[in-house]
Amino acid sequence: MSSVTVPPVLTSPRDDAIQLYRAFKGILFFPPFFFYFLLGSGPPDLGNQSTYSVCFPSRYGTFRFNDAIYKEIIWLGCDTAAVVHILAHRDVTQRGLIQQEYRAMYSEDLVKRLSSELSGDVKRAVLLWVQDPAGRDASIVRQAFSGNVVDLKAATEVICSRTPSQIQHFKQLYFAMFGVYLEQDIEYQASGDHKKVLSLTFHDFDISLLPSIVN
Repeated sequence: MSSVTVPPVLTSPRDDAIQLYRAFKGILFFPPFFFYFLLGSGPPDLGNQSTYSVCFPSRYGTFRFNDAIYKEIIWLGCDTAAVVHILAHRDVTQRGLIQQEYRAMYSEDLVKRLSSELSGDVKRAVLLWVQDPAGRDASIVRQAFSGNVVDLKAATEVICSRTPSQIQHFKQLYFAMFGVYLEQDIEYQASGDHKKVLSLTFHDFDISLLPSIVN
């Protein structure tokens, strides 16, 4: 007998923004009375105050706490796994909406926050995920030209695989993001056959000439 798998329901961009904000903070330490609850003393009586909830295994139940108690919790670190889980399961449109919601709710740029919270390969991957295709192209090419080792192959693969309209948008973003024209980086960083091919992508030319140029 076959079974039907129901795909998970995606949360709204607003909820994703909230979860990302919480993931950036992480939880390190709770006030002492919190552990009294875990040991069986029970939570304090909060009356009709506005509360938050934290759920634990069934033998502990749910702990409710108000704003005053919430502020006593010490937050530290970033839940990297939660950040990756959210962003890796959203498409480019959804990630754009999450960025808008995050800026509106917390008055800060999500990309800058990600850059400050993450590190290493995870940071590089996530920062590429959250960009639109043209922004991602610009970042990859800029890194290819400005890294410790100039990667002309990577730059050539990106630029030569884009349509004229995509290149035009990409060039505008490149200057907006890095304050330098793409043509300038090609002029100063590229050399040999790669430089010839990259320079020709900004002009109308007969593609049949490429073999003779490269050879």
